[in-house]
Amino acid sequence: MEEIDVGWFGKKKSYDGELIDAIMGSERKEAMDLVKSGASLEEKYDRYAGSTPLLMASATDQWDLVEFFIEYGANIWAYSKFGMNVGDYAEGSRVIPDCPEGQALQRVRAILHQRGFPSPAPHPKEVVRLAAEGKWPPAGAH
Repeated sequence: MEEIDVGWFGKKKSYDGELIDAIMGSERKEAMDLVKSGASLEEKYDRYAGSTPLLMASATDQWDLVEFFIEYGANIWAYSKFGMNVGDYAEGSRVIPDCPEGQALQRVRAILHQRGFPSPAPHPKEVVRLAAEGKWPPAGAH
């Protein structure tokens, strides 16, 4: 198990890996550098209900990071074991539209629309049901 320095608070043991630690610590530059160096954007983290890095960044309103992950090939159709998905997070986000994160959120919403993500996003339980039926992502999605 790798130890990560968390400053004057001492050492903390990391159970999730460097990328998820960077996301959860809002260390955007570190997260981006890790992805550029080959960190997986498709890994699902059991500790976070099977969420991918894209979902964790979405859940924490780091929309600039979400946009970056999508540009680097993150799967916009990923969902957690509870059906949480980037579309649901984007619709429910309450970031201020005029701030940089709000502007990034608008770009993410536009990308999702362009790629055929349903709007409104299906309820998480519906995503789980559709996936079990082999209907998620929807036909014609890209």
